Amino acid sequence: GVIRRLFPNLKQISCIKTGSMAKYVPLLESLLHVEGLDKVPMQSPGYGGTEGFYGFPIEVPKEADKMPSDEELASFSEFFPPMMARPRAAPLVEEDAYALLPDMECFFEFIPVASEEGPEDTQQEEGEKEKEPATVLMEELEEGKLYELVITNFSGVARHRIGDIIRVVRILPEDCGSVPMVTVVGRSGQALNLIWEKMPEHHVLSAVQEAAGKCGFPLGDFCATESISEGVLPFYHFFVEAKREEGEGKERDSDKKAKSLLSDLRDLLESSLCQRNSPYSDFISTSKVAKLRLSLVKEGTFSTMREKTVAASMTVYSQYKSPTVVRDAIRLAVLRDSVLVTATGAPTDSSKAASQAAENGKVHGAEALKAPVN
Repeated sequence: GVIRRLFPNLKQISCIKTGSMAKYVPLLESLLHVEGLDKVPMQSPGYGGTEGFYGFPIEVPKEADKMPSDEELASFSEFFPPMMARPRAAPLVEEDAYALLPDMECFFEFIPVASEEGPEDTQQEEGEKEKEPATVLMEELEEGKLYELVITNFSGVARHRIGDIIRVVRILPEDCGSVPMVTVVGRSGQALNLIWEKMPEHHVLSAVQEAAGKCGFPLGDFCATESISEGVLPFYHFFVEAKREEGEGKERDSDKKAKSLLSDLRDLLESSLCQRNSPYSDFISTSKVAKLRLSLVKEGTFSTMREKTVAASMTVYSQYKSPTVVRDAIRLAVLRDSVLVTATGAPTDSSKAASQAAENGKVHGAEALKAPVN
């Protein structure tokens, strides 16, 4: 409740809650929670990026007399403010959704996406991607379908694939301009994939949060990668950083608690992922893949990862987005050097390769990590 102590008259938090940012919502809620006080609402103010402003959370009026006039409909930029009945519009679905603004700063195109890991070419090596995949326009969008957003703006950005995967949750009525309401599912290329199970980012996020909640693990931050080596069964490798508690001596207690719960968290996480992805569950039960490995990293690891990534790239510090799935050498090196302890599931009797890999360095329970990160 430190935020409420600093700002006792706080009425609302404006923040991004969708896509990759969703994993920080529980941490923010814990900083806002004070026993006996009303919950502070968190509002997603809009959907946008460096290229411009894309969408706005709205509430569609139910009464006909509150519908926008013909004059208001003539300009969408004037049309949306009258529809904002409250500071935070009542959601049309359980997820945060935004109405795309077709006449503001950007022209939108959409690449149809078959599944939530993104278009097929995002899984290919750089240089092998399709340069100009087929796109559709706003009036061609379909409810329930997934798309990758492509942006063109007045500043000279042309057909830029920003990497966001969106789902169309609703097409507004014709008298509201037939505007699509979308929610951000995640980032393109942020799906875990060992064989062909393709575990989407939002399944990874929800599984980690569910598992941490069940066992009471003090989750601060996390990410994951695939470990695929010749002669060894592939597996997911998750890295977690514990949330530090305030007060003298509590930091040591936080580390101790995290280490004691690591094996429980690993087991619950495996179960949660299997529930969300039946191909992955089948691969685990038939020993086509090894059980996931979970490593606890030291305090400050994710901050170090951010600093080194920004220093080695053209990324602006304020624009850095912590990835859920990590594959680049810089981040993996930081994670590998920061591991305190790791937990792995016991290999099945029918999995000779998994047993051999365990003997070569995979550890069980909360023991020191011996094998390097692949």
